[in-house]
Amino acid sequence: MTAADLPQLRYIDYSYWNELSHHTGSPLATAKTVESGLSIYDVPNDQFHEARRQLQEGRRFPPLILLGERLPEKSKGTVWYLLEGHVRATAKTRAPEYVRQAPVLLGIADQSELQYWHDG
Repeated sequence: MTAADLPQLRYIDYSYWNELSHHTGSPLATAKTVESGLSIYDVPNDQFHEARRQLQEGRRFPPLILLGERLPEKSKGTVWYLLEGHVRATAKTRAPEYVRQAPVLLGIADQSELQYWHDG
């Protein structure tokens, strides 16, 4: 994954992430929410600030676990659903200049299977 891939990421269907992202599922939208100081369900945004700080200090995070419909070599425009690593992905969208090539674990599924993770 590189910084260019960040717009393709989406959270799984979960109320906290839905609210943080203004129901877009996008970590980019969540980054704006966090930067505005808005917290959801009275959960502080400290985890996002700490993860961004660690990224800026050069910490390497464990791979994100993603699920999508197409194979990576055909992934242009493919939406990748985050199964694990929501906070880390959000930190990367808040500091994309620190995102180099990062390993990810990719799963491939049929469109009907993807609906389980995003459409509930």
